[in-house]
Amino acid sequence: MDEVVDRANGVGTKGFAPRPVLTPADRVRAWFDLVFVDHGLLRLCYCNRHKVDQRLWRSAQPTPGDLRREKRRGIRTVLCVRGGFPFRPWPLEQEACERFGLELHKVGIRGREAPYRNDLLALIDLFSSIEYPALVHCKSGADRSGFVAAVYLMAIEGRRADDAMRQLSLRFGHLRTSRAGILGEVIKAYRAEGEARGLDFRQWVATCYDRDAVTARFQPRPFPTAIVDQLLRREG
Repeated sequence: MDEVVDRANGVGTKGFAPRPVLTPADRVRAWFDLVFVDHGLLRLCYCNRHKVDQRLWRSAQPTPGDLRREKRRGIRTVLCVRGGFPFRPWPLEQEACERFGLELHKVGIRGREAPYRNDLLALIDLFSSIEYPALVHCKSGADRSGFVAAVYLMAIEGRRADDAMRQLSLRFGHLRTSRAGILGEVIKAYRAEGEARGLDFRQWVATCYDRDAVTARFQPRPFPTAIVDQLLRREG
């Protein structure tokens, strides 16, 4: 069984979640969804996998075969950063991580909303407790994976906000002026309100972070938002 942290929809639980038993029909549906509905065909050509630092990697949704390769590369922990559970490929990921001896956590971060304070604090605590090297992934590897990687750099490695913001860039497919740019607005708020006052990222989240103010301040642009939501069909 896999140790799971489930923070989807702002509600967090921690415990041991049993891996569902897949019937042959379930397995066919899960693979069909992974390959055809979840843009898996595109990821066969480009999985958006990048090194964050010596201990952390980021990518798009991996297949079971990708997870086998991650194990061979030395990865010990997988963080699935997708907001809606269960999504159909999820049982395949659970099954593969169990088979290959990978510790699996799931952390629900929305791609179009500023995270809640408790969810950010739980994510930071999770980073402090997992085994490394680790892989963090969302669906496309562009928005939520980048934000979580940025949180890791600031909260765990003590990196500056400007350095962490590089994880949310066009290089990874992130459009800062789309609705997904709200994630970068959180980092900008820390730079202005926390870093400038000498607070580390966790201190700022615990004492100063104002989700409503961050949300009100950010104004996405229609065209980049249409690209992300309609053309690329990324998860919200």
